[in-house]
Amino acid sequence: MKLREIEIIQEVLENLKPQRCLEWGAGYSTLFFPSMLSKGAQWISMEHDFEWFGKIKNLNRSPNVHIEHVPADNLQWGAEHGDEQSLDFKTYIQFPRKFGKFDFILVDGMARCGCLVQALDLIGDKGLVVPHDANRNYYHEPLKLYKGQILFTDFRAGLGGLWIGGKSKDVDGTLNLDFHQKVWQLYNTAGKDKIGQLLRL
Repeated sequence: MKLREIEIIQEVLENLKPQRCLEWGAGYSTLFFPSMLSKGAQWISMEHDFEWFGKIKNLNRSPNVHIEHVPADNLQWGAEHGDEQSLDFKTYIQFPRKFGKFDFILVDGMARCGCLVQALDLIGDKGLVVPHDANRNYYHEPLKLYKGQILFTDFRAGLGGLWIGGKSKDVDGTLNLDFHQKVWQLYNTAGKDKIGQLLRL
């Protein structure tokens, strides 16, 4: 994640003050973001890759962070299937249902379209869902299911970008929207200018 993406999630967590958080796709976010939660708040993370799961679990020092290894149902998934095939990751997508409702959900793992559909049933009425890499247009279809939403995209087509959404229409109350839109516009313009300079070399 870029710093501007991290800062948005930080601000959301500080203002939302979630008690129960879910993450599809364990990583350094699993080690970093829970430190911003209030005492006693829980962070549950799903990870499909066993080696990566083991690494993050060994690095975790918080008793309030719980990391689950949930492998793909189709262990032959790959280039011919793509990581967005929900049938290959049905258990991974549905596994968090046993934990009940959540106040905050970060989607940054496999089968994100399927996870975003599932997240609508798992998120509380005032909770928020945040998928990373929202620059990928094929993630946008399930986002239409949410009433409230904010999208931050830039010139990177295959990665980066954030979307924030929930069941309620009042999503922007948890974020200094004007400030972050200006920051993204500045980075977007600077990034395009830099690419233009490299192409002219």
